[in-house]
Amino acid sequence: MTQKPSPPTFREAQDGIYIDFEGPQNDTSALLGCIIDGCLERAVLDDGLRLAAQFSGFRLSTLDDEFIRILKLGITENRKIFAFSHTERTIFKNYSSLSDRLSEFEDLYVDVRKLSKDWITAYFPEIDQFSYSLKNLSDFLGFPYPPNIGKQKASKRIRDVKNMLVGKSSFDELTPVAKGKWTKLLKYNRLDCENLYWLTKRIALDYSYKSLT
Repeated sequence: MTQKPSPPTFREAQDGIYIDFEGPQNDTSALLGCIIDGCLERAVLDDGLRLAAQFSGFRLSTLDDEFIRILKLGITENRKIFAFSHTERTIFKNYSSLSDRLSEFEDLYVDVRKLSKDWITAYFPEIDQFSYSLKNLSDFLGFPYPPNIGKQKASKRIRDVKNMLVGKSSFDELTPVAKGKWTKLLKYNRLDCENLYWLTKRIALDYSYKSLT
């Protein structure tokens, strides 16, 4: 089990690996967004979205391959792995065949939702009640999500695009509506990744500043 995280240093936040999955609940994920050195990467993990991956210039990969890639980078370059909650860890635990290396992954894994609770308590004691979602924390920091782009829609968008790609030879054969579903999914994943990145850096910056005073 992951332990209560200690605040990251600003260098750890700067060098961190930020991950966010999109996919149906209670199933393996279809899309991985990953920020490394401030740059967003995408990997499509569902062969049913192969044409969408080709169209978008994303690599088609597997959960195991991404697990190893992230873990190797974290170990060899001494980087923390940041995710908003336990969800990403649980996906690797339940759907990867590399459970024998999960403890190595957990040593690097940081649950930013847990961090944010301690941060709000320490730096904003006037806040009595707060709903700790990434959306609410992003709103709190002044970079809100656009309306009508909720996470509940991500699974449906993935399912719809997959279904519409059946029998197609090119992503361009999809209707504008279907293409729009893919575009909105990618936009949501980008926001999740980027907001997680900036939230973590803000938390690390506050704690780093406090340690100097």
